[in-house]
Formats: sequence, structure tokens, C-alpha cells
Amino acid sequence: VTGASDTLLPTSTWVCGTNKYVQYNTVFDMVTRTVRVYVDGTVEVTFDVDVRSRNNGELWATYTPAFAKGVRLCSDLHGLTWECHDEPATAPIQAKFWPMPTMAWLAEIGDGQRLTFAGAQPTGVGLVDGAMVLMLDRCGTVSDQRGLEQGIDDARPVTLRYAVLLEDNGRIGMAQDIPTPTSIDKRAWMLNPEIELRV
Repeated sequence: VTGASDTLLPTSTWVCGTNKYVQYNTVFDMVTRTVRVYVDGTVEVTFDVDVRSRNNGELWATYTPAFAKGVRLCSDLHGLTWECHDEPATAPIQAKFWPMPTMAWLAEIGDGQRLTFAGAQPTGVGLVDGAMVLMLDRCGTVSDQRGLEQGIDDARPVTLRYAVLLEDNGRIGMAQDIPTPTSIDKRAWMLNPEIELRV
């Protein structure tokens, strides 16, 4: 997706845990990624992003599963209907991104596996070289000449949360173009988090 010179390398990592989860933290320039693995197997990934130190650019996270050959990317349109995409081989990278209001999954063609990200916020998702690309943030001092007609220079620190699933299509007996019941449950957990009130 991007050259090696543009790839962020970790500057520090640490691990901590509670009786509910183990947490893995990785700090990069502009991003802190937190991965929580709960005792029930649920995986939650959080990105704390601050792109204010840059003038122009886009920041994304790329996930290339082992089954990255022969995949389709499916995403929701507005949380109620779904649309699947094949990677256009000759299109520019900008044509390989779609809206992701709440969820997207990368499905191996046939009865293979699927990688699902259910988000707590809307963002963009792409399919580039068989990899799922999550748009994290962007900034720019000038127009990108793609319709906005102005720069994006009001960036603020943001937090993006996702529940991540790796499922076997053959085992769960699901068609590729619809979400699994488990992914719908995880999306509900992301969109409607529990709030504990202590009295």
C-alpha cells in the first residue's frame, strides 16, 4: 500500500493485564495502538491518533491475513445493508476505498476464512493488494483536487475502536456477502458500550 519509508515503526511496547483481559500497547509516531484480548476470546483494537504534527498525508492501518489471495471486501452502507467489492486491478489507490459506517470484512473466496472489523465510529476501508486498509485520519494544507476544494487543517486527536473477528465461513455456514451473527453482536457491543455506574 505504501513504501517502506512511509511505514511507521514502533517506538515502545508494553503488556499489562487484569482478570478480564490482557492488554498489548504499541506506540508509533502519531498513533498508539492498544489490543485487548478478553478472557472470552474477544479482541478489541483501539487507535489513539494525533496527526497534527504533519502537514499533508493520510494515516491508515493495513491488515494482510494469511488468506490475502482471492478475497472480497464487504462493508455496510448505513448499518442495515451490505455491499461487496472486488479490487479493481488497474484503478488508482483512491478508487479502492469505500465508506465503512460500522463494519467491514475481508472474505476468502469460497468457504474460506473472513476477517471482520466492527467499529465504534464511521471511517473508510480499502482493499489494496489483498489487504484490508482502515483509514485512521488525514490532514492537508492544500486541496487534494478530489472535490473538497480546500485543505483539512483542523485535525484533532481521535480514538477509533474496533472489535476484530477471524471466522471460518465453511464452519459457520454463512454466505460471504452478509455479516455473521457474532459480528453483529460485536458491532452492537462497539456501538453501545456498557457504562458502569458506581454508587
